[in-house]
Amino acid sequence: MLDGLDQGEQVRVAQAFATPSRVDQTVIGHVEAVLWRCMRQDDALGPQAALDTTLAQRNLVRGLLPDAPAVFQGRLLSLYANLSRFAGWLSFDLGNYDSAGHYYETARGSAHEAHNTELGALVLCNLSHLATWGKQPRTGIDHALAAIGWANQTDDARLRAYAYDVAARAYAMDRQGPATYRAIEQAQAALAAIDGRTDTYAYFFSAGQLASTESVCYLQLGQADKGIEAAKRSLAAIDGSFVRNLALTSLRLGICHLRREEPDIDRGAAAIADAARLASHNRSVRLVERIQWGWRELEPWHHTPAAKNLRDQMLVYGIA
Repeated sequence: MLDGLDQGEQVRVAQAFATPSRVDQTVIGHVEAVLWRCMRQDDALGPQAALDTTLAQRNLVRGLLPDAPAVFQGRLLSLYANLSRFAGWLSFDLGNYDSAGHYYETARGSAHEAHNTELGALVLCNLSHLATWGKQPRTGIDHALAAIGWANQTDDARLRAYAYDVAARAYAMDRQGPATYRAIEQAQAALAAIDGRTDTYAYFFSAGQLASTESVCYLQLGQADKGIEAAKRSLAAIDGSFVRNLALTSLRLGICHLRREEPDIDRGAAAIADAARLASHNRSVRLVERIQWGWRELEPWHHTPAAKNLRDQMLVYGIA
């Protein structure tokens, strides 16, 4: 529970845990800092690096809530909601979708109880992503529209852009082309309005991530060439610390090459190999499963040198 804190901070948090009435802004700030470090660890190394600490911090905050001073209840409840949301994200990335849904619903209830509009909108984005990934695009659309409604009540342009982003994913899986393109345009417009604020829950979202989503949508809608162009833009723009996002985009670039009218086997296999290399740094279960799916896409060409080279690299990286 005290991971990442120096000795003085450990004592202060431990005293608050023993006597919740001693909770103050500093104690809450310490836990918020640990959560931030966990999120950045997950971006670079994957969910296994962050799950235990996140769950311990969540249990800590849950224990503090009943007896903490009333003046800190709102901030503490928001922190509990965000820890629950992040536990849901980690569970999702580990392939434990039932647990992800449970944590997300807890997070949504706590965020609304805290009247934290921004966090409530982000949780709804996560719920949309979960539903779409589980091939329930209309449920994903429901959650995305709710997220857009709440996000539009805030002044966080990055969060609004992300809400339109998850809507585009859901629309594309439901084969609603016009609605997909409109959501992408709305996300682009929201990104253009970003004013440089740093206190956003959607810190991870950028033009590079939106381009990655565009590649998802074009692939779903059978437009592989446009998917290639979007994936290349994304790879050039995504911050290198977001290893999983880079890997998923590289994988998608490879699949787009394979699904062209005239498949480009060499480029497709090379892009999937790049994703496999990145997966050796970020052990996301969801990422590894998608790379294995990419290998199956290559099945008609398994006899080619490019596919054999990819297989060898997957064996080296331990994800064959």
